Amino acid sequence: MIKNDGAWVKTTNKMDDTNLLPVQQGSAIGNLNNWLLMAPYGMHYNAPIDTLCMAIDSQKRIAIATSAIDRITVDSGEVIYFHPITKTRIHMKNSGDVTIEDEAGTKLTLSNGKVTILASEIKLDGDVEITGDLNVSGKSKLGASATPIQGIARIGDTVSGGLITGGSTNNIAD
Repeated sequence: MIKNDGAWVKTTNKMDDTNLLPVQQGSAIGNLNNWLLMAPYGMHYNAPIDTLCMAIDSQKRIAIATSAIDRITVDSGEVIYFHPITKTRIHMKNSGDVTIEDEAGTKLTLSNGKVTILASEIKLDGDVEITGDLNVSGKSKLGASATPIQGIARIGDTVSGGLITGGSTNNIAD
């Protein structure tokens, strides 16, 4: 068992990315040392200068960077990956929902087979295939043209200037 007397470490220099291991200079109780900054499997970070870390070994050579100052309250069992500088977060909830959110309030939620995106603008670059219904609220246009999307005129529809103006089918954009 590792004896830990809970020494706090503050990073004092940038991480040296040329090392095989993530070593960063830090100060603990007035002693300046090179610290091996540990992270869980699959996670990596490069702690900025003045990051608070917790020593996890009795020789005071291994530490884990924390964001205790920016603590986020979550329900028991939930997990948040949080970027302390940008405030971007990934929140995995007990309900199975996953929410990705940035500081500007852009939010993507995965919930029960549905994806909800709240954003001031969404750009899709590439082909888009829709195999189910498409419900659009608001005006619609294709490409840079402001021409409304046409429905198919049927017997009894009123057509004026090439646009369906009444009857069984109206322009999708109207």
